[in-house]
Amino acid sequence: MKKVAFTLLLFLACCRLTAQCPTGDIIFTTQGQIKSFPMNYPGCTHIPGSISIGEQYSWNIINHLDSLSQISFIGGNLNIFNTNLMSLKGLHNLDSIGGNLYVEDNSCLTNLSGLNNLTSIGGYLNMTANTGLTSLSGLDNLTSIGGELFLWANYYLTSLSGLGNLISIGGNMELNTNVLKSVSSLGNLISIGGDLYVNEPCLTSLSGLGNLISIGGDLYLMNTKTLTSLSGLENLTSLGGGLYVTYNHSLTSLSGLDNVDFAATTEMEIFQNPKLALCNVQSVCELFESGGGFPFIFDNASGCDNIYEVKAACLIPTNEAFSVEPPLQIFPNPAGGFLQIQISDPETWDVSLLDLQGRQVWRQQVSGSRTIELKNWPAGLYTIRAVSGASVFSGKIVKQ
Repeated sequence: MKKVAFTLLLFLACCRLTAQCPTGDIIFTTQGQIKSFPMNYPGCTHIPGSISIGEQYSWNIINHLDSLSQISFIGGNLNIFNTNLMSLKGLHNLDSIGGNLYVEDNSCLTNLSGLNNLTSIGGYLNMTANTGLTSLSGLDNLTSIGGELFLWANYYLTSLSGLGNLISIGGNMELNTNVLKSVSSLGNLISIGGDLYVNEPCLTSLSGLGNLISIGGDLYLMNTKTLTSLSGLENLTSLGGGLYVTYNHSLTSLSGLDNVDFAATTEMEIFQNPKLALCNVQSVCELFESGGGFPFIFDNASGCDNIYEVKAACLIPTNEAFSVEPPLQIFPNPAGGFLQIQISDPETWDVSLLDLQGRQVWRQQVSGSRTIELKNWPAGLYTIRAVSGASVFSGKIVKQ
C-alpha cells in the first residue's frame, strides 16, 4: 500500500513539473515580473507561445534578463520593445525561435550579445529604431531566417557583424536608412527568397555578397552616395523579379551583374544615376540581344543615358533612331489641371508617370488618346515612360 501511495505521489509530482510552462503568450512590462518567472514556472524551458519584453509605444523599466536563462525555445515570437536593456544576457540558452524576433526602440542596446546560441528564426528578424545599436554581434550562430530580414533606422549601425554564418533568408532582405558602410559580414549568404532592397546612403561596397546566388524577387539599389560599382554580386545568377537601380550618386558601372540571367526579369529601371556610364555588361547585352525586356533607362551619364546608347555599347544592331520623334504627343507641358496623351500609331502603349523619387503614380494601357486629371497632383517634375514592343520613349513633364 505504501509503495502504491509513493508511486502516486511521484506521478503527481512529475505531472506538476511538466505543467510549469504557461500555455499562452507572456508579456513582461516590469523587472519584477521577469524576476518572478523562474519561481512561477520552475523548470520551464520551452515556451509554446510568444514572449514580449516591454510594450510598444510605452517606456518599460527593464534592466536585465538574467531570470530568463532557463528558456531554450520559443514557439511564437520574441518581441523586445522600449526597454533600457544594455545587453540580452539571460537569453543565452535560447537556440530557436519559431516565429519572429522583433527588436524595436531599445536606445541603450549596442549589440545582441546574449543570443549567441540562437541558430534559427522561423519568421522574420526585424531591428527597428534601436538608436544605440552598432552591430548585430550575438547572432554569430544564426544560420537561417525563415521570413524577412528588416533593418531600418538604426542610426549607428555601421556593419552587419554578427551575421557571418547566415546562409539563407526566406523572405525579403531590406536594409533601409541605417548607416551601413559595408555588407562584408554576409559572406556565407547564398539565397534570398524575396526582394533585396538596399537604401543605404553610406554604403561603399557590396563585397561580402560574393556567395549570393539567387534572389527570388526584385533587386533594388537606391540612394547610395559613395557606391561606385556592383562588384561583389559576381556569383548572382538568378533574379526572379525586376532590377531597379536609381539615385546612386557615385555609381559608374553595372559591373558585378555580369552573370545574372535576366530571362525572368519583369522590369528593368535604371535612372537618375548621374555618373553611371557603363551599362553594357554581358547580362544586360544578352537581354537586349534576345529582344526581351522593356527597360526604362534615362538620366544617367553618357553611354547609359537611354536604351539606344546601351544597345550601341553592346554592339547590337538597331533600326531605331534616337532622333526620330515618337508617335506620341503629350500636352500641355507645363501642365495645369490635365495632361493629354495623343498616340498617332495603331499600337497600344504602356504609359506610366513617375515622381522625382521614382515612385509610379499613374499607369495605364493607352491607344488613341487619353486625358489624365492632374488637379490634385502635387506641383513638380514628373517622368513619363511609354513602352510598345521593343520601342521605349521617356521624357519630362512639369505640373504647375
